[in-house]
Amino acid sequence: MNMSAEYYGAGSETRANVGKILNLRALRPEDEQAWEFLQADPSRIDEILDLLERKDFDLDLRSALAQLLLASISFAELNWVLSAISVDRAAFYFASDPEVRERMVFLWLGEGRGLQQHALRFALGLDPAPFEHVED
Repeated sequence: MNMSAEYYGAGSETRANVGKILNLRALRPEDEQAWEFLQADPSRIDEILDLLERKDFDLDLRSALAQLLLASISFAELNWVLSAISVDRAAFYFASDPEVRERMVFLWLGEGRGLQQHALRFALGLDPAPFEHVED
């Protein structure tokens, strides 16, 4: 794992840029530590993937968008509203951007969040079994 893989989450300036790009509500300073979970929105997974697939952003912004993407996927899977197509798109994106993928693996495993959810493991290439749940 290279040094860029040591990622502890988006900084305040990068979070603010993600907020502007996605028109997210502002958070109180005490809520910024868990920003991706507070801003997670399953209905925006495809929008975030559209942005990531363009690859118009620097590594820090792509990483922050990916951080929000994974939190949204996590929330969607827990609430049974996640489509297999979105998970496949996420897996394809992470396979095409190994720097961001390594950062997300470090963040989600290194921060003690674990990766018990199948959709997250599949999206990050840690579980070869395809994700099959389809939203109603």
